[in-house]
Amino acid sequence: MSDLEERLRKAIDDSVADIEPDFDVMEAVRRRHRRRVRRFAAVCAASVAVILVAVVLLGAPRIGPGHPASRGTGLLAPSFPGGGRLLIADGQGLDWYYPDGRVVRIARGFNNADLAAGRLVAWNKTGAYVMNLDGSRRRLVLPFTRGKQNHVIGVSGLSPDGTRLAYYVGTDPVVTGDTLWVLDLATGQRSRLGRVSSAEWRDNTTILASSADGKAVLLINAETGSRTVYLRPISDRLLVRAYQRAQPGAGRPVSWYDGGFSGSGSSAAFAVGLAATGPYFGKSPAVVVMLGGGRVVTYSPPTPQQFTFAWGPGGLFLIQTGAGDSPDWNSYVGTIQNDRLARPIRFGMDGAFFNPAGNAMAFLDGNVVTFLPTPRPACLHTARCLHFPQKTLTNEGTPLAWAP
Repeated sequence: MSDLEERLRKAIDDSVADIEPDFDVMEAVRRRHRRRVRRFAAVCAASVAVILVAVVLLGAPRIGPGHPASRGTGLLAPSFPGGGRLLIADGQGLDWYYPDGRVVRIARGFNNADLAAGRLVAWNKTGAYVMNLDGSRRRLVLPFTRGKQNHVIGVSGLSPDGTRLAYYVGTDPVVTGDTLWVLDLATGQRSRLGRVSSAEWRDNTTILASSADGKAVLLINAETGSRTVYLRPISDRLLVRAYQRAQPGAGRPVSWYDGGFSGSGSSAAFAVGLAATGPYFGKSPAVVVMLGGGRVVTYSPPTPQQFTFAWGPGGLFLIQTGAGDSPDWNSYVGTIQNDRLARPIRFGMDGAFFNPAGNAMAFLDGNVVTFLPTPRPACLHTARCLHFPQKTLTNEGTPLAWAP
């Protein structure tokens, strides 16, 4: 165990005991994150520790639906392009930011949330709360027990229809493979789905997960807990051949992560990241996308070290490459309708996501959010390509979601 991991675990123990941690957890983990490969969407040990410690320090929630956020000067935030609205955690609570600069505080005392189907789940040291998108009708659905290991909300906490909540028991679901549970929000019934190393919702009743032994991609029934093997990535002949075509001379892949489905439909594309042996995710990485009917397409932009993949709406996706704080960090936008990636974008070291229409993007770098239009050729497969100058939000907080 590294020194940082030891200090994080101590910070978690101190927080449960209401003792203030003796070092800056947020900054320490942020530095580490910039030098580590993706650990499947935000459930890695470092990210989970950040969530737990940060929300513990915020205290119990105070909810006020629809009240304007207090901004000190009383000024509006800078406007941003792309329509919709941004859910931002500003260190005091959750705010909606609107394109015209309006800011509306919806919930105090929370620093992380997930939303689906017009519902929002937010959590802190007391538990997980479900509420409307304006913060009204708050309800505690999952209390956390003081003095015991807290529950940790999974990568996609709410099911697509907002009726179920997926969560872990433990603090390190990627490294140790902690136990995954699902809570039915209508009945209160809980289902124990067993140990996995990562998980996300496939549809309203099915969870996509990586097996605890790291050998298979699983589909798990959220009601019964029954499991089926969807894929064994590093032994699947179709995937191996596709990887070797994309990375000639690299040999067989030895490491992988599942990039998930591009949507919940039966014909949704599925992505798998593969790499040869090496540090971090591995050497010579590539993403293999299965389009159905035995067809695959691969993407392998050059990278000195790290390689991550994330889906956007309508078959759009984002590949990010780099090496810690190196200027070689790049973001590549693509779409499954085209085997050509857009030119690299030098933003997004701390993540990026699309607007609901897919024709604008927000790139996160420290305390700066940079807005850019989705580049060609990817934007050609949205309703229309947008054209606007680069815009930024600075020191406003951490964006959590871009909603209609």
